[in-house]
Amino acid sequence: MRNIMKTTTRLLALLLALCMVFAFAACGKDPVTPDPSDPTTPTDPTDPNNPTPDEPSKEEILKELQKTMLENTLAMQQKNKDTIGWLYIGDTTINDVVVKVNYNDDNKYYLRRNANGENDNDGCYYADFRCKSGNRSTLSKNTVIYGHNLGRAENALLTDYENHANGPKFAQLLKYQDEEFAKNHPYIYYSTIEEDMVWQVFAVFYTPISFDYINPDPADATFTSLIKKAQDLSFYDYDVDVTSNDKILTLSTCTYRLADDTKLHYPNDYRYVVMAKLLPADAVLEDTVSLTVTKNAPVKPAGE
Repeated sequence: MRNIMKTTTRLLALLLALCMVFAFAACGKDPVTPDPSDPTTPTDPTDPNNPTPDEPSKEEILKELQKTMLENTLAMQQKNKDTIGWLYIGDTTINDVVVKVNYNDDNKYYLRRNANGENDNDGCYYADFRCKSGNRSTLSKNTVIYGHNLGRAENALLTDYENHANGPKFAQLLKYQDEEFAKNHPYIYYSTIEEDMVWQVFAVFYTPISFDYINPDPADATFTSLIKKAQDLSFYDYDVDVTSNDKILTLSTCTYRLADDTKLHYPNDYRYVVMAKLLPADAVLEDTVSLTVTKNAPVKPAGE
C-alpha cells in the first residue's frame, strides 16, 4: 500500500507539473517546473495512519496525466507542426514537447532552435529525422531523442559546461548516475499524439560515437547486438529482458567526462545515453526496481 500511495503522489505531482509548464508557455513565459517532491496535499498520503479513501487510483491519475500530455502536445502542434510528442521524467526538469524535422534530412536543424523553431542556443528535445513517429505499431524500433547537456559546476562561467545534473535539458539525465535515483525512477513517459506510452529504463552508459546506437530501424540481428552492447556498457544491470521484438527509446546527449573521470573538451566523440524499452499498454508499474551496479559505473558520479 505504501508503494502504491507513493506512486500515486508522484503521478499527482507530474499532472500538476504538466499543467504548470503549459500554463507558463501559454502566457509567453519560460516554463517553470514545480519541484515534484513538494507535497500536493496538506497531509501525507503515504502515511498508513492517514488513509485517504477518496483519493483516485494510480491508474486513474496516470490516465489523467496522459490526457494532459496529449492536450499540451496538440496545443503546441498548433504553434509548430513539427511537434510529435511529450517527454517527461519524474524529479527532473525534463517535461516538454518533442519535435522532429519533417521537411529535410537534417538532425542539425533543431540543434540551436527551441521547440517553436526560434533561434536558441539551448535547443530543445528533438527526434532523429529518420525515426518514424505515431502509435506503438508504427514507431521505429529505436526512437532516438536528442537534447543538450547544459550542466555547469557551481559558480562556473555560462560557457563552462561540465557533467553536473543541475543544468537544464538533458543534463538532468546525469541524475541516473545516482544509484538511488536510478532505482526510484525506472520509467520514462514519452507519448506521441497518437498514443500514450510508458518506457522502462534498461541501460545507462557512456559510449564513443563509433557505436551506432542511433540506428532507428536496424535488422533484427543488428538490433539484438545493439541492445546487448548497451546492456554491456551500462552502469547498472536492470535485469530487464529486451529482445528484437521490443521497441526502445534512446535519449542521447553530449558529455564532458567519461566514467573514469577523464575530462573531455567539447566537441568530442563521446555521448551519454539512457535507453528504455516500450512497455505493454496494460503493464503494472512498480514504484522502485532492483538493480546491480556494474564495473562501468562512474568513479565520480555527476554532481548536483
